[in-house]
Amino acid sequence: MGSVVLDIVALVTNRAAAFWNWMATGSAGFPPL
Repeated sequence: MGSVVLDIVALVTNRAAAFWNWMATGSAGFPPL
């Protein structure tokens, strides 16, 4: 179970990082959902 939780945390972290990078670039185009 631990590995599944870590995978989910990693996925959410990657999505959050992509979203903040999108915000930092002036919100060009569509958000990376």
